[in-house]
Amino acid sequence: MNMLIEGLLERGHQIKVLAVNSFKYNIHIRSIPPEYLQKTGIELIPLDIRVKLFPAFKNIFTGRSYHAERFIFSRIF
Repeated sequence: MNMLIEGLLERGHQIKVLAVNSFKYNIHIRSIPPEYLQKTGIELIPLDIRVKLFPAFKNIFTGRSYHAERFIFSRIF
């Protein structure tokens, strides 16, 4: 993804990066270089996407993909 972002930036495009900030791969915004923050306008959205046993089991009966559904988040930012 970063190669795509960098390539688009090199060609003069404006970029806005929206990224999931998960429990497993948690990033602190202060650890991102200021230059990268400025040129990408990156925003980190905290999202708990850990696999949970009961919701996964319950989802078996819905006919939908649990792995896709755990990325659906209803809170409006």
